Amino acid sequence: MINLDSYAAIQTNLFVRIDVPTLGVLKFSDYYKAYTVNSESYTSLGSLVSVSDTISELKLSGTELNVSISGIPTQNMDAVLDYKIKGAPITVYRVLFDVTTGAQLVVSGNPAIKFAGIVNNYNLVEEFDSVSKNSQVTINFVCTSNIGIIQNRVSGRRTNPDDQKLFFPADVSMDRVPSLVGANFNFGAPLRSNA
Repeated sequence: MINLDSYAAIQTNLFVRIDVPTLGVLKFSDYYKAYTVNSESYTSLGSLVSVSDTISELKLSGTELNVSISGIPTQNMDAVLDYKIKGAPITVYRVLFDVTTGAQLVVSGNPAIKFAGIVNNYNLVEEFDSVSKNSQVTINFVCTSNIGIIQNRVSGRRTNPDDQKLFFPADVSMDRVPSLVGANFNFGAPLRSNA
């Protein structure tokens, strides 16, 4: 927990780090100037970056987060579509600053990780201005937290002879499963009389 008792006012800014496998690491923030966090320099996008609100919880949960970047020229859309953004790891840091001096607060836990997960999906929204004949695009990253990934994971294994032999080579208990495929079992049906 960060102790802020000695500060009358603070400013918070968000620093987003997305590791796109085929592109590299994207680092941007809603701060007013380029800034270094954890020895990495983040590009300032200011009000062009929007991050959805989150709920502070005592227990970890599988929340989602939306990160939007607006004002992208349409000529850059091919580059966005060429890279494998879906599934890229994302981390959002919250950094606390002193309002009067603009300096990062020197307190334990600053910067703090606000969100860690992956980009689950993304969408593009184009805004066309018919007067100027220009358009700008907003890209919205829909992100799932690491806890959400674990909660949505399907666990278990298939019930067939090959998978059974993979775990237990001498076991023959699943050898008859292929012959039972499509068989109809009327559990609980009344017995038929042979009369």
